[in-house]
Amino acid sequence: MITPAPIQPGATIAVISPASAPKPAKLNRGIQYLRSKGFKVKEGSNLRSKNKYLTGRGPEQLADIHGAFEDDEVDLIICSRGGYGTPRFLDDLDYELIAQHPKFFIGYSDI
Repeated sequence: MITPAPIQPGATIAVISPASAPKPAKLNRGIQYLRSKGFKVKEGSNLRSKNKYLTGRGPEQLADIHGAFEDDEVDLIICSRGGYGTPRFLDDLDYELIAQHPKFFIGYSDI
């Protein structure tokens, strides 16, 4: 198992939405909270998209996952919420890319 370095204030957190769409007010509160604790926040390009109850259409969501792992400025990835939608990515994840850029990946439910 590859264990990333511990996260400290000043670290950069990518917030992405590979599952259900977050409620904007809750998302904004969460991002403000992370910033108030001294973290830099990068929003996934698909974070605020909406496609019915999901964010985007598969390829965009998968690109946000890969982009967050590939970005060497990002120390930690937090998924804005769980919900339906993520198991469909299992066969398309670039596991080699993820192994080359180890970081904590936090989420719940399908995540």
